[in-house]
Formats: sequence, C-alpha cells, structure tokens
Amino acid sequence: MKTVAIFLASLCWLGANATIWRVNSNPQVNAHFIGINEAVAHWTVNNNDTLYLENGSYFPASNVTKTLTIIGPGFFLLENDSTYANPLPALIQSLTLSCNGSKIIGVKVIGTVSVSGNNNIIERSQTGGFDNGNYISGTTIRQCYVAGNISSAYYVSSTIYNNIIIGLISLTSGNSSHNIYNNVIYYNNGNNSYAVTAVNSSVINNIIIREPVLPDPNQNRTEYCINFGSANNANSSFARNLMSQSPSALFPQNLYNQVKENIFKLTGSTDANWKLKPGSPAIGYGSNGDDCGAFGGPMHYVLSGLPWLLPRIIEADIPSGGNGNLIPVHIVAKTQEE
Repeated sequence: MKTVAIFLASLCWLGANATIWRVNSNPQVNAHFIGINEAVAHWTVNNNDTLYLENGSYFPASNVTKTLTIIGPGFFLLENDSTYANPLPALIQSLTLSCNGSKIIGVKVIGTVSVSGNNNIIERSQTGGFDNGNYISGTTIRQCYVAGNISSAYYVSSTIYNNIIIGLISLTSGNSSHNIYNNVIYYNNGNNSYAVTAVNSSVINNIIIREPVLPDPNQNRTEYCINFGSANNANSSFARNLMSQSPSALFPQNLYNQVKENIFKLTGSTDANWKLKPGSPAIGYGSNGDDCGAFGGPMHYVLSGLPWLLPRIIEADIPSGGNGNLIPVHIVAKTQEE
C-alpha cells in the first residue's frame, strides 16, 4: 500500500486542474485503463487531461483525438543510470495525433508518429520516425531520439530541435516553413537520398553526418548531406552547422569535411554516444557561442527522455510479507530536474 500511495502522490503532484489517469496494459494492475484508445474514447476523459503510461506496458496502434498530455517513463532505461527500479518503457506500436494541442512526453513508439492536427508537441520520446499530413501547422519535435525519417511532401510548419535523428529530414512542400536547429542528424544509407532537404527553412547549429561516403561515378551525389542547389532547399538558410560534405561557396558559415569520430564520444548508451568529445569542433561553434548538436543550446537533449520534474522511484525493496499489518518498505525516489 505504501508504494501505491507514493505513486499516486507523484501523479497528483503533476497538476490539480485536470484529471490524471493511470494507463497500464496489464489488467491485474487495476489501473484506470488498459489502453490509450480505451482512455481516449471514454466519456470521463476530457480535453486537457493527462494519461500516465506505466512502465512495462504495451499498447497497439493508438489514435489520440482529444487534447491530452500523455506521459511515459522514457526509453533506453536499462542503458542509463538512475532511471527506474522497473526499467521497462511503455511501448506504443504506432501513434496518430488526430488532435490539436496535445503533448506527448517520454514514450517509446516502435513505428511512426503520424501528425494530422495542429500545435502538437512531441518531446523526450523515442520514435521510428514522423509523417505529417497536409495543412498542418505548429508541430514541435524536441529532445527526441528518432530512429527513422522526419518527412512530409505536404504543407507543414514545424520546429525541430535538440533531437538525435538516425535518419533523414525531408520536408519539401513549397508552402512549408521550418526551424531546424541543434540536432544530430546521422544518415547511414547507401541510397542516393540527402540527409536534409527542407524548403523555406532555417537550419542552424546542427551536426549533419552522411555515411557512407561513396564514390560518385554516376553523379548520384550519395556523399553529400545537402544538395544546396535543389529546389527542395529553396529559400532556406544554412549556418553554423557541421557537415560531412565538401564545402559550398553558397553557405560558407559552416564547418565542412567533418567526421563523426572527431566530433562525438561514441561511447556509452545509445543516446550518450552522441555527446561531444573533448576538443570537438562543435563546442562553441553554434550561434551565440552555443555548442552544436543535440546537447547544446538552452533546452538540451536529456538521456533516456526522462520527463522533467516528474518524480520516479529508482530503488524499491518491498518484501512479500511483514510483521502483522506492517510491511517494511524501502524506496528511493528522485525528481528529474533537467
């Protein structure tokens, strides 16, 4: 009972103006709901409520049609220190945001996040990529680990910052506009796609590495990060980025011919790999003297996507029995302060 009381106290701490609901796919846990879809569809769940996805849960393809805050425990929880006593993430097979103004934090989406509403925020989450619908504005993707592509051929406006993107960015509609900054973009693929194509965009303080660096007998340009002359990059500015491609006279305010071994630590957990090593050329190269990449700037990437200010139990010793009605319980909790 003591562990339940502590857990509920943590949930109540999140806010008092809207209802907070526990969602756990294990029916034996006796949470409010066993699935995201069940919670969204239920008449008691209203706009501006919060769904808390509990460790170890698995949810099939889910569609959010209400304005909600959805909070999971993060990802890579076994790889980084001081995450949870139960280091299992909450898994979602795929996620569709058919809503306006929702906020998704600390979830792990195996497949793609599809956005078809306005002013949605996805932060501190792991995803298999993003796909945006037509005439979508105000999408924010920040502090995420994206193991896939961020793409749309439709009208979209978005802000993409402080992410680790193991894939490409392709945002090519002529009516779109994007702010793309302080990301690590690492695209390792033998095809002839570029790491970044983004029309009407500001692209600054990023580290963009395109591998493998291949010979170019057919002029397919697979060695390049960005085709600056393409119409798909029209009206975009590129400054204070580190890139693995050869220099461009069009945009001299970048560092070219960079290799990841000289920039990153490449040790530790899956996401800690992309921290800057001592002496990295990305240190202080960004605008205003910031570091380039996901760990630079005012809202830097946080390992494992641990939700900000959310208390979590990092140690728990709960015996199966006790003395009479008393059970000695030892719990250590920590609040994420960054």
